[in-house]
Amino acid sequence: LLHVVAAPYTKVEESFNMQAMHDTLLHGSDLQRWDHLQFPGVVPRSFLGALVASFVTSPVLLAGLSGPALLRACRLAVGLLSVGAHANLRSAVVQAFGRPAGRLLALVTMFQFHMPFYMSRTLPNIFALQLATLAHAQLIAGSGYWCLALLGSAAAIFRCDLLVR
Repeated sequence: LLHVVAAPYTKVEESFNMQAMHDTLLHGSDLQRWDHLQFPGVVPRSFLGALVASFVTSPVLLAGLSGPALLRACRLAVGLLSVGAHANLRSAVVQAFGRPAGRLLALVTMFQFHMPFYMSRTLPNIFALQLATLAHAQLIAGSGYWCLALLGSAAAIFRCDLLVR
């Protein structure tokens, strides 16, 4: 929350997913109004992460948010998904290694700068990180199958941009 308030605006690398969230939230299924058809960008990319984050953000549309307030709500939704994935990892660590290890994981994550700052950024790497974090939680919990399924999904969806064409 602090990073969304202190640095609310996005970087250029986030523009694709932020625009996808804007189109999804404000234009819905009216694809003719989506900017992505007119300005698809130079690198083809998946916006499945943005679609999921838009779904999480959609209840704020009832409050009539738009502009910078909607941008912050989108960033908060991405942050919420990241925190949820990390909480899942911490829970798996507590189950496998005990409460002190879970506390240490939370403290190490909380006191580093980059992780809390980037957890709410609409970057493809952050969406992939959410799935990778869930995958590691599954691995620690003893489910190698789900770990590989989540890591494979993250790689295929968010890191294979060149294969989209």
